Amino acid sequence: MKNPTFKKTQICLENIDKSIAVLQKKEKLLTKMGCVKAYIAFKTGTNKMYLRSPVDASGKRPSEYIGVDPVKQKEAKERIARYDERELVREAINTLNNEKNWLINQLKEASNLIKDLSSDATIYLKRLAS
Repeated sequence: MKNPTFKKTQICLENIDKSIAVLQKKEKLLTKMGCVKAYIAFKTGTNKMYLRSPVDASGKRPSEYIGVDPVKQKEAKERIARYDERELVREAINTLNNEKNWLINQLKEASNLIKDLSSDATIYLKRLAS
């Protein structure tokens, strides 16, 4: 009979892997749909929208002209929202990977401790028998 704790731990690790896989698919989908790290700016006194990206390596701040079309403005806002969502998904993936690695390390330490205790018990029993 298998140890129920081992089986439960195995199921937990499998569930973490499944969650990571789901999140990775979501991350790819968001990327495919289009994401942009930017903020919205309007030309003073107009409804002309621009997307302003962070400063790049050359020290310039790229801008993307969106214009006044409400459909294009909505699409630009959705790209920003998808970027924010993708960042949260990436953070969740990293957290799950860290938790999984921590759990695996704890299991390894427990296994080594059990081996050490078993070895110590064997030595002790041999001494008693002599």
